[in-house]
Amino acid sequence: MNIHPAELVIAIQAVQCIGSLVLAFLMLYFYRIQQRPFLCHWALSAAAVAVYLIASAAALALVFAGPSWAWLGLALSMISLCAAYLHISWLMIGTWEAIFNRSVQRKVEKICIVAALGFGLLTASIAPFDPEHALLRNILRFDLRYILTGIAFIIAAW
Repeated sequence: MNIHPAELVIAIQAVQCIGSLVLAFLMLYFYRIQQRPFLCHWALSAAAVAVYLIASAAALALVFAGPSWAWLGLALSMISLCAAYLHISWLMIGTWEAIFNRSVQRKVEKICIVAALGFGLLTASIAPFDPEHALLRNILRFDLRYILTGIAFIIAAW
């Protein structure tokens, strides 16, 4: 059996997507019972991970379809990056609510959501089709996201 590594990544992301959806529904279930706002935000965070994973897997699958599907791949990358930054935002909002036992102001939450969406769109749209900027594109799409996620987790743990 000859499996391309990208096919394995797509399969793993699909399974992780299902797991994230199960987690999101469990969090919503507990939110309905306990009415804790952080559970709702953590459910949204898990749902955002699911969107990120499925959009990322679909974008990877389009690599095999050829350059005629490049615009759809860009749209899927935008969706996946927006979802990734929304995941971080909702996770941090929920963590803050769990620690301090009070809800985040709606205005602050909206600012975080708009910033996450804007950051996802911006990082996906910088030099999307220019092969000379592939390194910059990878740094913005992956490395920067990993650094910001790590910083968010360090802040949450602190």
